[in-house]
Amino acid sequence: MPRDTKLYTVLIASPSDLHVERQVLKELIYAWNTVHWQRNGIVLLPLMWETDAHPAAGKPQSVINRQIVDDADILIALFWYRIGTPTESHPSGTVEEIERFIKSERSVLVYFSEANVPIDHDPEQLRAVKQYRESLKDRVAYWTFIDSGHLYKLVNSHLSLEMNELVTRTAGQSTIVQPEEIGALLEPIIELTGECPHQMLQLSAAETGSVWIQAIEYLTHEGIFQGREAFGRYMPGSQVSMALNQERLLQIYNLKPRSSSENVPVTLKVEYQASSNHIRKLYISGLMIPSLSLENGSGRPKMYMNVVLTGDDLNRKTGNLYWLGSDLMWTWMYANAGNLPRLNHGLSKAVHHATALGLRDPILSRLKALEAANARKQNISAADKILLIDELDEIISQIGKLAEYDQPDFKADPEKET
Repeated sequence: MPRDTKLYTVLIASPSDLHVERQVLKELIYAWNTVHWQRNGIVLLPLMWETDAHPAAGKPQSVINRQIVDDADILIALFWYRIGTPTESHPSGTVEEIERFIKSERSVLVYFSEANVPIDHDPEQLRAVKQYRESLKDRVAYWTFIDSGHLYKLVNSHLSLEMNELVTRTAGQSTIVQPEEIGALLEPIIELTGECPHQMLQLSAAETGSVWIQAIEYLTHEGIFQGREAFGRYMPGSQVSMALNQERLLQIYNLKPRSSSENVPVTLKVEYQASSNHIRKLYISGLMIPSLSLENGSGRPKMYMNVVLTGDDLNRKTGNLYWLGSDLMWTWMYANAGNLPRLNHGLSKAVHHATALGLRDPILSRLKALEAANARKQNISAADKILLIDELDEIISQIGKLAEYDQPDFKADPEKET
């Protein structure tokens, strides 16, 4: 245990459209403390206006500045499609807080969400976000994120780098935390992850331990509460599954008029305890896909929701799969046209995306063999063209069969079913 534990404060700032992401960052900071406290003797205290400011005389933003902004060590600021509520001097409180940090030369981490904006967003708010983002280009190195999982990974990495610089700059100036105060800033090591196979929520622990699943809350992507399901039992080993509440999902889906094929974002918040009395929260981002089934008895069609996770790993794999398909299509076309330079470029890209996708042999080895064989050629003969096209056809067929095998709920093209 370190002799002295130094405390630094982290202000989390954003407009109201990023409620879930704010909570994710708070959980991240507690988890960061668990890893870095014993190693470096440092803990971070997350600050948010809704939990750490209190009523006082004065303009609202001035009160917040005085109570939690001006003495904070690091600012993490988030934007999506809202700039926020104007203050006396700035387009929003979040903007004012960023500008105060920049002016006082304190640490600022700014992130912009690249998620699709809601159909009913305020165009003026979105325009203001884009204008402010443009104004930061020459003053702050900001980053973009896809969803809360992607944000978690980015900030976790950036925060460690920023803390290394901050500790060096502020040597001897940090607050010393008493030993009895440290426990409230730490989180247990056991972490949960979630999946959603076949209308179920499946939770997995990184290691076995005493994990109590307390409840699941259903939220819109904006963080608006839509219902809570008590679970109340320990995980049997390292994995547990529970049925998703279709009524809650349909309630979120029906908040706005939609077409029958529109996919809708949803957030599941799992509350759990792991080896301590502190309640942790796992936020799972998903996409509700409307489907129809026949009711028992009446045979009438009934809508239900399949939930597909939208974490950054899924997005990365989907992107590689898309580009691999595109690479092979263009490579086939250039082979047929006899364009050797373009053909070799397509094969090189296909090998790259197949490797990133994690495709196993013999598909990857056949792609690499094609790339190596054609790199040595000066031109493509008619016989070469036939062999090359046949090999590409076979590789594409193998990838299709592999995709069918790896997707248990795969449905064949209805036009080809007999």
